Amino acid sequence: MPKAVHLGGEATSYLSDNWFDPIEAGLCGRERGLIKTMLETELDSGLARPRCGRQPAARSDETTGIAGHRHGSRRAR
Repeated sequence: MPKAVHLGGEATSYLSDNWFDPIEAGLCGRERGLIKTMLETELDSGLARPRCGRQPAARSDETTGIAGHRHGSRRAR
C-alpha cells in the first residue's frame, strides 16, 4: 500500500495565484473610474445644496432651494 507523502511547511501554488488578465484589469479600472465619478458627482451636488432651515422669502425671479418637509411633518389631507 503506497504511503501519502505530505511535505510539511511548503505552501501549495495554484495556477490562478499569479494570473493577470489585461481585459479584466481594464474592466476593473473602468468600473472603478465610473464609481468614483458617480460618488464625486453626488458629493458635489450634496455639498452645493443650501443648508436646512428657514429660507428668506424669495422673489419671483430667484430660484429657491429644495422644497420638502423636514422630519416628515406636513399637514394632513
